[in-house]
Amino acid sequence: MAQPNAIHAALSLVDSTLDLQVAFKSVPQPATASLRGLLATSGSSCHSFAFDAANSMWFAHGDGTVAALGEDWESVVSKCSLGRLKPVLLIYQIHASNY
Repeated sequence: MAQPNAIHAALSLVDSTLDLQVAFKSVPQPATASLRGLLATSGSSCHSFAFDAANSMWFAHGDGTVAALGEDWESVVSKCSLGRLKPVLLIYQIHASNY
């Protein structure tokens, strides 16, 4: 089982914005992507976290419930750490105006 401090340490290193020209050499023009979601697991259950840009709020989905977590990534990091939820997939959105 994943340790809360290891989960917290790993998720704290996640960048909320990526410069795609730095991440991928083949991107022909400047472009950025913003963190918008996370998929995590705990045993046989799956949890998802999504950022609602219209409300500037992170939401947690899992176990048949939806809960507002807060405006910052740290609220997701804390929820995953306390629940021992192992991150599986990060989801970024490319800014349409930049690419």
